[in-house]
Amino acid sequence: MNLANQLTLSRILAAPVVLILLLKGLPVPAFWLYAATALTDAVDGMAARLLNQETKLGALLDPLADKVLMVTVYPGLVLSGLLESWVLALFISRDLVIIIGWVLTYVLLGDVVPKTRPLGKLSTAAQMFLAMSVLLKAAYPPAALSLGPLPGVLQAAAVALTVASMLDYIVTGSRRLGSAS
Repeated sequence: MNLANQLTLSRILAAPVVLILLLKGLPVPAFWLYAATALTDAVDGMAARLLNQETKLGALLDPLADKVLMVTVYPGLVLSGLLESWVLALFISRDLVIIIGWVLTYVLLGDVVPKTRPLGKLSTAAQMFLAMSVLLKAAYPPAALSLGPLPGVLQAAAVALTVASMLDYIVTGSRRLGSAS
């Protein structure tokens, strides 16, 4: 298990801890653990490329780690009253579309490694920044006042990028399945 995969695995293991901290009403440690965990998303990819440690396992684990983080943190934000439930429903809908599309592609075309789309990466980054801003606001309310409208802008950007990404995955998957027929 190389460094990049260890960092990715740490993201998977930290996600439920962030959720527990949120549900226990401990936004400060939840914020810091989430911030460190989100940072590993950038670092693991950089480490894999710089150390020439890109692996099939890493290609599968990295998007899985992102999903695990989002699927644990966002329900925690909603259950803690920090975020509206429709945002969670949209984010989960996109992920379900991606999973269903991958399963269809796998069943119909054979062994297919999921490929992250540029809009998918942007959408995930926007979702991570949104979660971080919501957690920052909960952890440090006076400091969050200096953010002004930024959390609202981040939410609008995350929602728009999520919808655009979902449509991009649908169009790309449809073309791939259509060309294989």
